[in-house]
Amino acid sequence: MTLNTVIKPERMAAVAAEAVKQATVIPNLITAEGFDQFRGAENDTVHITVPGYLPAREIPAWRAERSSPITLDAYGQRRIAITLGGNTYQATKLQDEQKDFDLMKWSEIVTVQGEGIGRNLERKCVNLVLPYHASTNPKGTPYEVTIGGAVSGRSSGGMRADLIALRRACNKIRMPLEGRTFLMGSGIEEALLADEKIVLSQNTSESTAEGALREARIGRLFQMDLVVSPELPDDFGAVFVRGAYAMATAAPSVPDSIKFGSTASAGGFATVRWMKDYDPTLFVERSVVNLYNGTRYVTDVLFDEDNEDVAHDANGDPFEYMIRAVAFDLDATSDVLPTGSDPRAVALTRITGLGDAA
Repeated sequence: MTLNTVIKPERMAAVAAEAVKQATVIPNLITAEGFDQFRGAENDTVHITVPGYLPAREIPAWRAERSSPITLDAYGQRRIAITLGGNTYQATKLQDEQKDFDLMKWSEIVTVQGEGIGRNLERKCVNLVLPYHASTNPKGTPYEVTIGGAVSGRSSGGMRADLIALRRACNKIRMPLEGRTFLMGSGIEEALLADEKIVLSQNTSESTAEGALREARIGRLFQMDLVVSPELPDDFGAVFVRGAYAMATAAPSVPDSIKFGSTASAGGFATVRWMKDYDPTLFVERSVVNLYNGTRYVTDVLFDEDNEDVAHDANGDPFEYMIRAVAFDLDATSDVLPTGSDPRAVALTRITGLGDAA
């Protein structure tokens, strides 16, 4: 298909969206929200729904005469807000000479544009997965627990001992068992592959992975898919489930003045807009691919059996915890666990048994 061939904008928009999807790793591992969620959204914000929590109760007097009604607990879903905070684009131009003599294919050009956007989204997701820091990484995640890879008494057991400790923390913090992924930097991958005590299974939980994600998977161990991301620091990793983080994308509308443009999505995210027009002052055709996007981590509430209620503060507002992800620091000589007398940390320690907050 040369540049002189009739092409459909819908087809080129789809090519761009698929290129974005194929070029990314982390966005394919997390919750994705697409364009329709943003129509008419207030303040560029969309909400994703997180399941609520209901306790089980006991009838107080077994087989005795009962005069009091049972307790009816109110159920409500929680909503996590994602605000669109970026308009990522890639724009290029083709001179008449390139069109007429180089016989370039629009599908190739748009694919390269999509790959560029994919790399940008990957970097945003890397920042999301990395730990929160007010000045250096304000878009990061405030992990409740970080497991150290050089803890005294455990380091002699190699990566296998570290992974067992990491799995224990995930279990104790109430992370779902299904769909766990251990995303790691290259240094952790090297240490893991060099450990003779570790035998990786090549059967991953999502064998249909495509593109960059397929190449990033290195195996499966302890019910975790192992995925490497060279974009992460060598010594950092995180175990998480898909719902731990979220990315939302939305395609801007095609202006009426643009006669050759369309929108498309791929894989539940990467909702993009593609537009093409001609600038007669420069004798060039211009191609632009762009999308709105936003990311955030997802928190949960925890049920406190001692109080038969969701853990909450003095005002009755529930504490929110990051329980769908646990961080790993290969070089850390100690674990980071809940400590101190803060009521939030005290409740987390009491519920999970992690840490020494009191």
